[in-house]
Amino acid sequence: MAYIAYIPAVAILFGIINTVLIHIAKSMERQGIEIFDQLRAAMKKERIEGPTKEKLKKPTIYIVGLVLNNLSSLWALLAGLFGPPSMYTSMFGIGLIALLIYSRKVLKEETHRIEICGAISIIAGTLIIGLESINRPFMNMASVSILNAFLAVFIFFIAGAVVIVFSLKWHKSIIGFAFGLVAGGCGGLDPFFKGLLSAEAQGLVALAFSFVLGTIAFLITQWGFARKARANVLVPAYNSTYVVLPVIFQVLLLPGFELYPTTVAGLALVIAGIVLMKAFKPDTGHGAHEKKEE
Repeated sequence: MAYIAYIPAVAILFGIINTVLIHIAKSMERQGIEIFDQLRAAMKKERIEGPTKEKLKKPTIYIVGLVLNNLSSLWALLAGLFGPPSMYTSMFGIGLIALLIYSRKVLKEETHRIEICGAISIIAGTLIIGLESINRPFMNMASVSILNAFLAVFIFFIAGAVVIVFSLKWHKSIIGFAFGLVAGGCGGLDPFFKGLLSAEAQGLVALAFSFVLGTIAFLITQWGFARKARANVLVPAYNSTYVVLPVIFQVLLLPGFELYPTTVAGLALVIAGIVLMKAFKPDTGHGAHEKKEE
């Protein structure tokens, strides 16, 4: 895509707008997901509890969240007019700040200090990886074997299916974490496969498959929210694999792609953030409530 003007600050600004709106959208989808409970009750001709205003509010919030979530292609297109994709994708972790504020003020979800520390670590890691990608020398994605790329995705799908089944069948307390990891991996591989676009048939197949990955990421996210996954757990996990998995794929599949010390540091901060936000979070609130019900 040709630039109408090379202005990195504008590309970065669109990246910030994109990530803030996406994170707020995911929180709104989680907030309004009860629309499906209302539809299920209506189909069974059951009485829906709650005031009429609240019944109308949930579907509206969910629909607004869907609209905001699906505007990401627009911001990516606009940013691409002023700079390369890495300039706006590197801003993705910043949206966590908007998420934590929305989760605390609107969803009334309890936010612990350890979660804030984890979020800061993830933000720092994503920014390091993003800034590093801006300064990397140009590398031609055409040298990636599309066949090997599809094989790597197949392996990822198998691992992701195992993680999701494990969370649903044996360890429901990690549903948000598991669904976020798998959905984020699919979301991160969406732009990776778009980068394989070429005039050849294989390149067009990769482009078509990128949209499939984006759809799968969206559906898994909604599935996780429908299973009552907490927004401030699912979304940080999503962000982590969204950033980490494409880097892993480039290391494995892109000849000449090197791991710099900053790459390792960025990935380490992202992984540390995941651990802080899940492994050491006090077991209160949503997860504790589920245990009591069981």
